[in-house]
Amino acid sequence: MKRKPNRTRRKKPSLVQKQDIDWAKRYGDLDTYKTLCARTQAATNGICCVCMRTPSVVIHHSRYLGDRDTPGQNVFATCVYCHKYVCHNRHNWVKSGRDPLWGNHNTSGFEKRLQVSYKLLNQQQRNG
Repeated sequence: MKRKPNRTRRKKPSLVQKQDIDWAKRYGDLDTYKTLCARTQAATNGICCVCMRTPSVVIHHSRYLGDRDTPGQNVFATCVYCHKYVCHNRHNWVKSGRDPLWGNHNTSGFEKRLQVSYKLLNQQQRNG
């Protein structure tokens, strides 16, 4: 009977530990972030940019830009279900082990879909 070779697992390149990340940098000043969230919700009349029918209660970043976050470009209003199961679905969300603070993002195709939905909802809200 042959013995299996003793394979030691190679360590992955050093990944950033979650506890070492300054998460406040991602969202910035709390008052400014609250204003961004309110503007994003108002622009879509509180409707989810993914399903376009459910009330939105969550703000989703398709990519993190810090103080350059812009509603309809990288920040979108979503419902809880779509945020959890569609926006962060493995087919739509790219995780970065090396830079989890700024490197996580949606695929470009999904981000474009969110932008189109945002524009449609924003036009409906203006024409109201």
